[in-house]
Amino acid sequence: MATYSLIFGRQMLAATAFECTNFAIKQDIPLQIWDAHTTLTVAGIPTLLLRTLHNKLVYYIINYTQCYVHYFSPRVFIYNLGLLKTLVLASFLYFIYKKSPKKIKRLIIFAVALYPIIMTFELYRYVS
Repeated sequence: MATYSLIFGRQMLAATAFECTNFAIKQDIPLQIWDAHTTLTVAGIPTLLLRTLHNKLVYYIINYTQCYVHYFSPRVFIYNLGLLKTLVLASFLYFIYKKSPKKIKRLIIFAVALYPIIMTFELYRYVS
């Protein structure tokens, strides 16, 4: 099992417990910056270049993008819903999308695009 500090780092694919939430990202950013700075300083990379390429904004963009794409993975849907429910949901959304007018298609695309944001920031906890 990969260590918590390298969930978004090099060992992300080997991690068995991949937690892709806002809290995990915020906790991992300082560790990623520290890891990059200590590794690349020893390698002889100039400090100005190092500070430009390895800053908080870059790591936030990379990590949130990874989380956004992660929630569209079939593995995540199958793990959370099961294979049969995933296939039923995909076919249901496909047939609704094919038969609906343009306004409904935009609404479906918006809802599907909003799903990873709700999961990453754990907004579903506040709706009960």
